[in-house]
Amino acid sequence: MLKNSLELKIQFILCAMFLCQTTYAADEARPCTSLACDSGMVLEVPAQYVWPHGSYLFEFVLDGKALTCRGDLPLKPCGESSIVCSGQAIQIGESGCALESKQHGWSAIRVDGFPKRIAVKISRNSRILISQTFEPQYIEVRAPCDQGSPSCKQGRAFLKPMVAPAKGKKARSS
Repeated sequence: MLKNSLELKIQFILCAMFLCQTTYAADEARPCTSLACDSGMVLEVPAQYVWPHGSYLFEFVLDGKALTCRGDLPLKPCGESSIVCSGQAIQIGESGCALESKQHGWSAIRVDGFPKRIAVKISRNSRILISQTFEPQYIEVRAPCDQGSPSCKQGRAFLKPMVAPAKGKKARSS
């Protein structure tokens, strides 16, 4: 009986080792894609930022070219766009359409191309919430599994909402 038990343990260990090696080899053989390689600039607002309901105006100046987007919160039903932009170079993510309206908001802003200078102003009901100008840095990235794959250039910047003014004080940018 002991011999059979020992043989079973050895067979189990050998089988487990074979499965691990097979799984590892299968992982290496997976095709490498560049799906995560998306060229352009992404502008982000802190995830904890709460977007109050109202009418929003997004104003951008990309290397001297002005573009605007307008939208309202709460969002329209899922599948319907709640924001309209004056050009194709800007896409603003809508977040939370399937959630309670108090959880609706805007997510990352995508800027096509590689502008050297970006000015952003976001207003709600004519009150400026965010106003920033910056010169982004872009990095070249490739899919980690294939250094021969096409590269893309990506930039990322974090927008800083303006601090709400205390009584008797002016708003300031943080």
